[in-house]
Amino acid sequence: MTQCSNSAGAASDPLVRICAYVLGGIWIFQGLVPKLLGPHADEIAMIRAVGVPLAYAPVIAHVSGLLEIGLGLCIILLREKPLIYGLSSATILGLSLLVVASSASFLFGAFNAVTINAAMLALAAIAGIRLNEIGRAN
Repeated sequence: MTQCSNSAGAASDPLVRICAYVLGGIWIFQGLVPKLLGPHADEIAMIRAVGVPLAYAPVIAHVSGLLEIGLGLCIILLREKPLIYGLSSATILGLSLLVVASSASFLFGAFNAVTINAAMLALAAIAGIRLNEIGRAN
């Protein structure tokens, strides 16, 4: 994706704003609620599934929560930068592969990662496509 030549226009574009706020908000929520405010038992179980000892699992959950909140804030604040959506998508895909490889049973729960990850990937793609359109129009 190319860099937008008119960042003010990209940042104020309603479609880009909606995608950035929702995508960033999801990252912030996912970092805050199940990781920092918990950590939730499922988060600990997924971390343990990759071989992390129980004593370190809450620390890993808290650090990953802070990183997810940071990514969410970056998406909102840097919403006119196509690279941030690529970073979000790469992170989602990487974490999804980790879940598939280590704790696939979490993919079949009532509130599973597949549906939210697909929605997050779609939001990132929509924002990236829109930023490309804005960049070509300028």
